[in-house]
Amino acid sequence: SCALVVKTPKAVFGIDLDEGPNSGNGNPDKVAGLAGIKFHMTAAQRATLAKLVDVSFHSHRHHDHVNYQITEALVAAGKTVVVPEDIRTMWRDAPFVAGLTVLPPQPGHKHRVGDLQVEVLGGRQWMARDHSSVCPCNAYLITTDNGVTVLFKGDINNGDQMLPWLRQVKARD
Repeated sequence: SCALVVKTPKAVFGIDLDEGPNSGNGNPDKVAGLAGIKFHMTAAQRATLAKLVDVSFHSHRHHDHVNYQITEALVAAGKTVVVPEDIRTMWRDAPFVAGLTVLPPQPGHKHRVGDLQVEVLGGRQWMARDHSSVCPCNAYLITTDNGVTVLFKGDINNGDQMLPWLRQVKARD
């Protein structure tokens, strides 16, 4: 996984914020090579992060790209949390589900999220060698208030959708 925090003159946004190598239910797992060491944030650390971040984008539902407790803290702080539809479905019974924002993948369309412009590509992560298991995964092309563009593809590992989209973006911008 790769979490990012980007600060612009007008906003701070995060991408795939999580607590590190955790299990799907939010409890820390052992990390290969670090037996017995577990990573997690305290409630106070999550609240501090939620104060700092204005918008949080999440590419897909795997626990190393989205975290229940961080999402809960962000929504409680009134922050915008952008997720693919399957995350909202996964957490449909969570008390904060109404605070989640789904931006439909529409290549060529720029969504306005605060001071950011966001284009979303819906892709996928193949989970098995034979490609029999697939996880939906969004790529985000984010243009900041000061004109910097950040591309984050999550774990999209299939170029069939990604490469044509990148060529369209290049031709356009």
